[in-house]
Amino acid sequence: MDLAFELGPDATTVAEISARVDISPRTFFNYYPTKEDAFVGLHEGLPSDDELDVLRSGTSDDLIGDILTLMLGVFTPSDETLLEQRKALMAKHPQLVQRQWARMIGVEQRIAEVVAERMRAAGTFTNVPDAKTPHAHWS
Repeated sequence: MDLAFELGPDATTVAEISARVDISPRTFFNYYPTKEDAFVGLHEGLPSDDELDVLRSGTSDDLIGDILTLMLGVFTPSDETLLEQRKALMAKHPQLVQRQWARMIGVEQRIAEVVAERMRAAGTFTNVPDAKTPHAHWS
């Protein structure tokens, strides 16, 4: 975050980020596919496969509550200072907001697939389409 504020997100390189936090660029890319994803704090693996498995195998009648619990875990910051830095960086560089929205759509898609599986597995909603099917419609 410091480099992004100092140099701007466009001028900051993954090599510089990696050097600053003493990791290799390869390790950086294990966590974030792009530097912009690191700046906004979201990556393709959110929620984790383990978190999705918990939602998928849930047996409570409160599916909405289970989804909210999962989403709170994904989106509730563990570091308020970092959250404030991210907000300030996005306010200064609005192009990062687009990347944040793209990541959030990815999170939504990962959760939607599991919700559809769980609903079909419950037997009550056998007509729930696969979330990956384009233009899927409920029948």
